[in-house]
Amino acid sequence: MGITAEIYQTLNRAEALKDLEPKVKGSYLELKCPSCGEREAFIYHTGTHIKCNRANKCTYSASIFEYVKTSKGHATNLEVIKDLAKLANYSLDLNNFDEEKAQAKIERESVLETTLDFFKKSLNKQALSYLTDVR
Repeated sequence: MGITAEIYQTLNRAEALKDLEPKVKGSYLELKCPSCGEREAFIYHTGTHIKCNRANKCTYSASIFEYVKTSKGHATNLEVIKDLAKLANYSLDLNNFDEEKAQAKIERESVLETTLDFFKKSLNKQALSYLTDVR
């Protein structure tokens, strides 16, 4: 498991995204969209991506990592990881940190999250329930 995945396990999304005015709505947080400013964005409590529901007008989608990097003006991935680690009370060991590998992993995770979102939207509720129910 990578550093970002470990950080995400203990990251309080409401605290990390407090500038987006999060409100608890069941299994997700409703957010003010960073792009359009409407209260149509959301993130699941254990999710890694912020998405705007205004699909025909906004389509904002970004990982927490990407959002923190742009909103805080961080120049490097290491700065973002340090910021997220602090928010998650995660102790970092940066002796073997490789900036290029971290960026490649973040890009892969983003592609996988986008793909997963596509398939979730493509499935009807009954099929999604069948696939996600714990047996």
